[in-house]
Amino acid sequence: MIHADLGAGNLLATAGPEPMIAGVLDFEVAGRDLRVNDLVVLLFQSGCLAGADWPARTAALADGFGEVLRLRPAEITIVPELITARGLGSVGRRAARRRTGVSSVDEVADRVRAAQATEQWVTAHGPALVELLGRRLG
Repeated sequence: MIHADLGAGNLLATAGPEPMIAGVLDFEVAGRDLRVNDLVVLLFQSGCLAGADWPARTAALADGFGEVLRLRPAEITIVPELITARGLGSVGRRAARRRTGVSSVDEVADRVRAAQATEQWVTAHGPALVELLGRRLG
């Protein structure tokens, strides 16, 4: 519902004569990973890093995240690089979908442009992001 991925593969249904939707799930980015990647995925996919008010939105997100998990300084320091890597990984995933005929070349090109924009954002704002996260989550 949030990212337009409400398909049969993401639904749980009850059995019986009148099946009903019992749950909605999407484990696309679930798995074993660095603890900090939970925050990276939130930052990357929420859109809170876009626009001039990104510090306020990121602070609010970090405050909520910090209610559950505090991060070590080394984890906070690598957030900008992990955000850049997530953007590049998005290109690879879309290219793989293109090879199977699910996505178009234009969609791959869109992901390339988005990854470039992400890298530019990280170059411009990465140090401020690390400083903000260090204050909120350290």
